Amino acid sequence: MRRHWEEYGFGVWAVFTQAEPDTLIGFTGLSHRNVHGRDALNLYYRYDPAAWGKGYATEGARKQ
Repeated sequence: MRRHWEEYGFGVWAVFTQAEPDTLIGFTGLSHRNVHGRDALNLYYRYDPAAWGKGYATEGARKQ
């Protein structure tokens, strides 16, 4: 992940809520990929099921 950030200037973030800043609820971000020889961007998100349905993935996508 660190190498991706260094090479492209963007990547994946760890996500915490303002209400519980010490509790990791998931990850979101944007990554560069090569798919069948073509450059592509991948919008990535993975959250704890307890965080689903609260708009975190949508908020993360908009921040990209």
